[in-house]
Amino acid sequence: MTALRKLAPEKQLSRRVYVNITRDMTQTISKVVWQHELPLLEIIHGVDREGEDDDEVGEGMSAASGLKLVDPAKLDEGYKDKVSVELLPYNKKQDRIPRPSEAHRIGWVFVGSPRLEYQRLAGVYDKHPEVNVSNAEYIYGRFREGRFTAALGKPEFSDLPEAQLASLALDYGATVEQLAETSGRDALTKLCRELGVQLG
Repeated sequence: MTALRKLAPEKQLSRRVYVNITRDMTQTISKVVWQHELPLLEIIHGVDREGEDDDEVGEGMSAASGLKLVDPAKLDEGYKDKVSVELLPYNKKQDRIPRPSEAHRIGWVFVGSPRLEYQRLAGVYDKHPEVNVSNAEYIYGRFREGRFTAALGKPEFSDLPEAQLASLALDYGATVEQLAETSGRDALTKLCRELGVQLG
């Protein structure tokens, strides 16, 4: 990491991340969520406390339960981009098989409506167990306070991965032929601007 990068604070954006949610000693669920959902999941499942005794964790949770961020490279373990021999009769063109982290859009930036996302979180994550408000309101306050919008950040085209730029261009009406002719981040950004892509 360069000294200049250390001085400049990293831009606050919400990206897609891969997490393991351990409910008990025998049940672990892997999920891909937005980073702004992590505090809500921590309320429900706690933070991974590997190696701690049940007494140290807190009321209602065991040391075996919790939320843990997982390196996306773990998702890609065992990935092979070649089609298996068994599938060749069905896939003569040998289409490129995307990496699991690409297919799950890990690292993509949230570019949707903050208001609609806040409403979705309030519905999905229900009420706080101790306070009579939604978990979303407990963490981020009311929407009009602006803390949730600040947590999402204000993304720009330069913040988005190339695959996300290509997907946005398709969503806004670009043809597959246009996309095939467009290569590189600058060309994709220009195409998105021409199509009137809106971020946030």
